[in-house]
Amino acid sequence: MTLPKTIILSRNTLAIRGLVQLIHVLQPDPKIETYSSLQQVPSFQQNEEEVLVFISQECFTRNSYVRLEKMYHQNPRNCFVALTAEQIPEQLQVIFEHTINPNESENQILDQLRNIYGIQEGSAAKYSGNTTLSERETEVLRTVALGMTNKEISDTLYISTHTVITHRKNITAKLGIKTIAGLAVYAVLNGIITADEMENSNL
Repeated sequence: MTLPKTIILSRNTLAIRGLVQLIHVLQPDPKIETYSSLQQVPSFQQNEEEVLVFISQECFTRNSYVRLEKMYHQNPRNCFVALTAEQIPEQLQVIFEHTINPNESENQILDQLRNIYGIQEGSAAKYSGNTTLSERETEVLRTVALGMTNKEISDTLYISTHTVITHRKNITAKLGIKTIAGLAVYAVLNGIITADEMENSNL
C-alpha cells in the first residue's frame, strides 16, 4: 500500500528527524513535508488527497488555535495527530483523532503509527478503512445528529464529556465525516435517525 501524504509540524529538529525515520520503517519512500511554523504550512484543498498532519505540542499556543481550526476544516479527509505527552487543550481536542506520546519506546510508537496509517501484518489495509460503528458510537452519533452538545450527550448517555469527545473522534475517523451536518445526513441515510428528527433537531 502507499501511505498518504504526511506533514510534520514541529520546531524540534530532532523530533522531526526521529518521526521521519520511523515512518520510513513503514515505507521506504513516503511523501513527507516538514515545517517549523503554522504559517509555513500550505492551505489544503477540498479535492486534495488525504493528508496525515502530525503537530507537536509546542505549536499548541493560544495564538495558533484559529489557524489550527482552519486547517482542520479545509479538507475533511485529513487526519490530525498530536505529538504530546500532555493533555491536549480543550479547544483543540475535537481536531485530533490520534495522540502519540514522544516519550514512549520506539516499538510503541511504531505500533501507533501502523494503527494510524492502517497497516496490519499480512494485510494491505487501507487508511481509515474501518467504517463499522460500535453500539455506543452509534448512540453518540444519534445524539450528535440531533444537535446535542457534548455536555448534553454526556448527561443523556451517563458518560463523561471526555468519553463523548473520544467517541466523536472515533466516529469521525471511521466515517471520514467531520461536519455535524454531514454526520446528520449519514445518520438519516443509515436509519439512525429519521428525516423528521433531523428537521426538528437543533442543527
